[in-house]
Amino acid sequence: MGPMLINEEVQVPSEQLCREEVKTLHAVIERGAEEDTAVTFERSSEQSPGEVPGDVLLRLRSEGHAAFTRRGADLEMELRISL
Repeated sequence: MGPMLINEEVQVPSEQLCREEVKTLHAVIERGAEEDTAVTFERSSEQSPGEVPGDVLLRLRSEGHAAFTRRGADLEMELRISL
């Protein structure tokens, strides 16, 4: 049997205080993404001293459109054309 490696997380007290900071999150939304698809930004929420920041969860919602309707990942449109 070879050597065993163990990884361990240890909390180290910080001398710095938490400060307010403006953070911009960028999300890539794929074409045809389904309703209620979740995009997670890990450890991007507010931080308190001695605590790990939580995740920011973005849920996608679609709105109706005057010309297009959604069917699954496709957009449909009814259009009258002359022949």
